[in-house]
Amino acid sequence: EALKYGASGYLLKDSSYDLIYEGIKVSTKGSLVVHPKVADTIISSVSRDGSSLKEIEKYGLTDREVTIIKEIANGLSNKEIAEKLFLSEGIVNNNISTILSKLELRDRTQIAIFAFKVGLAQ
Repeated sequence: EALKYGASGYLLKDSSYDLIYEGIKVSTKGSLVVHPKVADTIISSVSRDGSSLKEIEKYGLTDREVTIIKEIANGLSNKEIAEKLFLSEGIVNNNISTILSKLELRDRTQIAIFAFKVGLAQ
């Protein structure tokens, strides 16, 4: 529920100090932080019956937008995505704005949740 409403991450209260420290560090860079047990729960709830492809197609996402969505779900920052895809950070920012508009979402966390829901993230 926390992720659904825009939290930039979710760690369990029994998380180690190191995991909490790394989680804070990563989330301040704009990446999504999810405890491995929570990630397993999210992944196991994702539909694998092909409906995810239909879900993606109905929004008219380009291949680049789908790739960026996957990288957001993998926890990469805009700068890291730009470097990985050989794009400028500005282009990545523009693509994310377009993705948010097409999917009617508010932020990167919601993009990551969308990716898990439709099977783009693992």
